[in-house]
Amino acid sequence: MSEEMPGGKRKRRPDSSDLPPAMSEMIFWLEENEVDLSNLSIRTSKECGGIGVFTKSTASVDAMVVRIPQRLVLSIEKVRTSLVGQAVLKTAARLGVQVSGEVLLKLFMIVGRSSSENFWNRYLTSIPPVFSSPLHWPEEVVERELGGTNLKGEVDVKRRDLREKYDALAPHLLQEFPELFEDVLSFDSFMWAHSAYSSRSFPPQLVEGRDNEAKDGGDTIGCMLPLLDILNHKYKTPITWVADRESVGMRVGAEVDAGCEIFNNYGPKGNEELLYSYGFCLVDNPADIVAVRYACVEQDVETANSKLELLQSQDVPVDIMSDNPCGLHCGPFLLTRDALPGLLLLTFRICLCGHLDPTFENTRAALRQLRSLLKDKLRAMGEAKKLRDLLPPGQKTAIERDSANYRKGQKRVLEASVQFVKDGLERLEVQHKEDLLKAKSLAH
Repeated sequence: MSEEMPGGKRKRRPDSSDLPPAMSEMIFWLEENEVDLSNLSIRTSKECGGIGVFTKSTASVDAMVVRIPQRLVLSIEKVRTSLVGQAVLKTAARLGVQVSGEVLLKLFMIVGRSSSENFWNRYLTSIPPVFSSPLHWPEEVVERELGGTNLKGEVDVKRRDLREKYDALAPHLLQEFPELFEDVLSFDSFMWAHSAYSSRSFPPQLVEGRDNEAKDGGDTIGCMLPLLDILNHKYKTPITWVADRESVGMRVGAEVDAGCEIFNNYGPKGNEELLYSYGFCLVDNPADIVAVRYACVEQDVETANSKLELLQSQDVPVDIMSDNPCGLHCGPFLLTRDALPGLLLLTFRICLCGHLDPTFENTRAALRQLRSLLKDKLRAMGEAKKLRDLLPPGQKTAIERDSANYRKGQKRVLEASVQFVKDGLERLEVQHKEDLLKAKSLAH
């Protein structure tokens, strides 16, 4: 099971007495492989919780604060040529099935985490064995805390998807390559690898020599960057990622004072994405969004096709229902606190009236129907519910807090959207009355 990679000479162990043993071993592994940690301190982050990376001396603007050699990057190219990669590809070929690069990478991580001979073992064992994202919550907790939200549906769909992918390969791998997968591969370990990948992977552009558009079955395959994936997130932190043939690292776009934490920036992510992928939420997150969809069912196929063509001509995201040729699925449309998507009202006009004319009756009907949809979504969401005694107190508190923050953010967006519709109806009525008065005055 050995994955041979060149390493440096053993150095004196860094002082990491306050860190978990697995993290200390990972730090030692980094130093063995010529990662310069002399100006970095890896310790508990009071601001974010968990582990953070801090600078020992002031880092000036554009300073390269963290960097690792390319040989430490865990990429799909390296996995495909590994013992695990070759075993999986051989089994998939025999079965006549396609295995995505992402699944291949996750299976490699599972085996590498369990084999001390694997080059990335000390990195993989430093990744927490338990994740706090909703995929790992008990089903009763998901229902109680996320019932009525979009995230509840996403969790259900992803769990089914992961189970299908696991069942398609795992039994065959266990039978054909027990020396690699026996006592290692399970659905729990597959879930662990999925969450490790989804919460820690980086864009493929950071792998030297990979095409920026490299995809696998339509999906971009990320890479794993030891040390760099420890960096905590702070929105709007100015950073730049830099990759070349030798290394990959991060430059800071603003000065970082000595002793302060170095932050990554995931970009503008709402709490739904943060909770789903990373297991945490931000209080009053300005990037919160709510995805809404609208189902339009007609009496006949001809009418449905006519509206489908009209919607497509306006670049509205729309598909025919798989189980009903007279039905259309429109969306998703992303709501924010700032405004309603322009295509949303247009979609309701077309679905309700079958044309684009923004007449008073057409627009009023569309706004009223939209208001009804938004209010139904608010009612379905309801209030955050208590967990009772399903979980230990510490974990219970975190889940309750994050679920409540997620729900509050979703409700704020929906309530703002309802207000936008209400204001739109009021303006429409006022304008209509003014138009009627003008018409009467012109008639006389």
